[in-house]
Amino acid sequence: MPVFSDGALSPSAKRDIIAYITETRVEPNPGGFSLGRIGPVTEGLVIWLGGLGFLVIIALWITAKRRDPRPTGME
Repeated sequence: MPVFSDGALSPSAKRDIIAYITETRVEPNPGGFSLGRIGPVTEGLVIWLGGLGFLVIIALWITAKRRDPRPTGME
């Protein structure tokens, strides 16, 4: 926080701001997990990216099956 002179903010206003900032540090997180303390948006992003990564891994696993080098129908 920048330094303000007593002409810009009174000492009691400065104490009130400091008290507010220290009080918000002990408040519970707005989301279920403490992922940056910005609420459920971060949690949703983590779940979405994790799900997307899981789908990519499943798609790679499905397509990685070993293929027969001979064309089908020719014996």
